[in-house]
Amino acid sequence: MKRFSEILKLIAPFLLLLLGFCLDGVVKYNLDFLNDKSNNGLPQFMLMMLIIFAFKFTMSKEIVIYAAIFGLFYDIFYMNIFGIYVVLLPLFVALIYILKDILADNFIIEVSLYLLSLIGIHVIVYLLGLIFKTVSLSFADFITYTIAPTVIFNLVTFIILLLPISWVTDKIIEFRRGY
Repeated sequence: MKRFSEILKLIAPFLLLLLGFCLDGVVKYNLDFLNDKSNNGLPQFMLMMLIIFAFKFTMSKEIVIYAAIFGLFYDIFYMNIFGIYVVLLPLFVALIYILKDILADNFIIEVSLYLLSLIGIHVIVYLLGLIFKTVSLSFADFITYTIAPTVIFNLVTFIILLLPISWVTDKIIEFRRGY
């Protein structure tokens, strides 16, 4: 039983990120308002969990490694292009680690950094799509039909889920410390 407990301590964040990864696809394809012709909102539960982990865990290579692993999963399952999320997610998580030490640790900062990460990643992916000619959407349409619904949906879900995910993350940290 002790061995199972030790394994669970290591993989608990991985399991939460896996849940977020799966929710990204399930929610995207099952909520009609995220998929109509005038709206292409993208849920980002996995990114939300990575940002919360970055705020809760001390500077941890583990979370950056998880970001790279799930970035690879994201590239394979959702992007069909290797390398975009596998680079961007660890980069943004590392940036969050740097910024959280400079800025005050509070709800507004956490929401702001999540939204900046969300927008930053999507704009970079859009610009890479323009460079590689895989995107035909104008920047104005991209802002209107992708970024705006993505930000609105994810802001609401972040505000709703921040406390429960933070509570679970705190329990994982306590569990790892042996409290």
